[in-house]
Amino acid sequence: AVDRAGLLARRAELLQAAGRLDAAQRPLRDAVELLEEAYGSADVRVAEAQASLGRLLVEASDPERAEPLLSRALEVVEDNLGVDHPRAASLMHLLGMVELANGDLETARDYLRGALAVREQQRDGTPHAETLLLLATLETAGGRLDAAEELLREAAALDGQGLQTRGQAVVAFARVALRRGDVPTALERVASGRTVVGEDAGALYRCALDAVVADTLLQRGELAEAAVLLEATIRTLEGRGEAEAHALAAPLTLRGELLLARDQPARALGALERALSLRSSIDPHGRARTEFALASALSLVDATSSRAVELAEQARARLVVSDPLRQRVEHWLEGHGAG
Repeated sequence: AVDRAGLLARRAELLQAAGRLDAAQRPLRDAVELLEEAYGSADVRVAEAQASLGRLLVEASDPERAEPLLSRALEVVEDNLGVDHPRAASLMHLLGMVELANGDLETARDYLRGALAVREQQRDGTPHAETLLLLATLETAGGRLDAAEELLREAAALDGQGLQTRGQAVVAFARVALRRGDVPTALERVASGRTVVGEDAGALYRCALDAVVADTLLQRGELAEAAVLLEATIRTLEGRGEAEAHALAAPLTLRGELLLARDQPARALGALERALSLRSSIDPHGRARTEFALASALSLVDATSSRAVELAEQARARLVVSDPLRQRVEHWLEGHGAG
């Protein structure tokens, strides 16, 4: 059973690497069922298979189906291996992602802090950088920007971090500055980030930094320059295949906002619909931004669009009261009789 489950898991990995998240779910479900029949539902091997399926469902923006799998896996791991086992930390991290996607920031914070506490008890006492970065995302979504920056500093300062972690921290630092409306600082962080990460970081992080620059250009009304940078960024990312298609969500949203600024809402729809389909559920602010831009475009194309109001209401629900974007959304809803 273990060998057969391993083959199924490997097939799922290959499908996942190809960006076929829906297709990857079936072999993992089969693996869970196979191991349950062989060893019972309270076995650690079953929990590991459930964790793999839950992780995939989180990546596929399906937190509702991921949550029971991950909760059961955590229960089994804690019962069999102890509450301080590294696998428990990994599962708490995933459950933090689920609750962040569900908009429950407090529960998400509890899970992620629990994961860090377990990690810090391990041999070297080093927190897990991925959890620190996710906590920073959470604090940013909750409007606690100082706390987010402190977490990003901690993640960036960890010894032995690879280019991926350094790249994510650099991009997040710049985006926090943009959330503050501090364009000069955002640009300074992009410039210093290119030096810190270097050319070896690869196209993915260079494109993420370019998207931040394009965002600043949009905010300053430099639409022509933003358009050139965005089209180059999107072209590069589209050439990287389905496995990294999620990285297109931000630049496609910016393309939609640029077209709205040019009074071309009909042209904006395609970019924004695609961006929404790619947006991660664990980025509440980013998803809300795409939803609101799409709501704006839909209402300009069809003033009676009920979907536009629904999207704007979804965006409002994802945003904290202090977020300037929420204030814009509420003003828009009031103007459309849905305040």
